[in-house]
Amino acid sequence: MSDDTPGGEIRKEDAHLLDVRLVILENTIRWMLFTCSFCVSGASLTGSKMARRIRSIDEFEFKDIGQNHKQGHLAVGIMISGLVFEQEHFVQPWEGYEDYLERYALWWESDKLIALSTAIEDWLTSKIGEVDKQRSMVTVLSTLVSAFALPATLVTASDLIDSKRAVAVVRSDKAE
Repeated sequence: MSDDTPGGEIRKEDAHLLDVRLVILENTIRWMLFTCSFCVSGASLTGSKMARRIRSIDEFEFKDIGQNHKQGHLAVGIMISGLVFEQEHFVQPWEGYEDYLERYALWWESDKLIALSTAIEDWLTSKIGEVDKQRSMVTVLSTLVSAFALPATLVTASDLIDSKRAVAVVRSDKAE
């Protein structure tokens, strides 16, 4: 026996089942496209980050500092700046020393070091701001506690005057 009605028409139950299957298929395809778009964008983002990290160093040199160069001294100092916010910060902290060193400042990847130093400064500034907020909250809280201390003491004292035990003692004294 065939479930089809005469004339090749589809029954209502079969049409509903077909609609449900099409909706499930459509949602599955949408989900797959959505997920694949994240995979593609994530892979390209990861690739660009890795390329930036492992590419060769563009800038690396030693800059002369002071006047003691090529004088036959055996002492050589290589000065490396930790935090660099401007180009001159590679050399500026090391100038003005009078010693017998042949001094050189390491100048490398200035744009990346400036970005790193700025990020560290921003992070420290945000942490200091958080500490200041917490300190001010403690100050405000202690002010509020001291403002409510006297009224709370008075309410407690009035409870002692008007307590059930005190009332019972007074009543018992009057009953004698």
